[in-house]
Amino acid sequence: MEEFTVATASDFEDPGHKAFNVAGVEIGVFLQSGTFYAYENVCPHRAGPVCQGRIMPRTLEMLNADRTHNSLQFCKEHSHIVCPWHGLEFDVVTGYHPSSPHIRLRRIDVAVVDGRVVVRLPDGFASQQIDRISLKAAQANKVLSASRPTKDVPDAPKG
Repeated sequence: MEEFTVATASDFEDPGHKAFNVAGVEIGVFLQSGTFYAYENVCPHRAGPVCQGRIMPRTLEMLNADRTHNSLQFCKEHSHIVCPWHGLEFDVVTGYHPSSPHIRLRRIDVAVVDGRVVVRLPDGFASQQIDRISLKAAQANKVLSASRPTKDVPDAPKG
């Protein structure tokens, strides 16, 4: 594993986050309630820059006794990262999508060492990231291609 210093702990507001390019790998580092978390800056949906999205409080639906909708409330204990491309949300602490735990961000080891925020990347991580992003892009293009008409569409009449 390789270690990289990305910032000092005092560079972060709590809660707060910053994105870094570390050895060719985009990483988002988050500070919440005094603890640092880090994730690969790749949304599992379409490989968007998820860690550059907004941080929003988790929204809870409050129900009446008969289980009908009463109201929505923000949860102060949990924050979500919202992907700027398509709005997919992930818990800052766990990296998991709130309703689909099989959809999650890839965690990066992070620690504070002598006041420095240090991330640890496994050997070969950068090349693995490129392969994952290429695969996501290919999957996205396949979906887009499948949704396009296969016949030539004539030009609209001029005039």
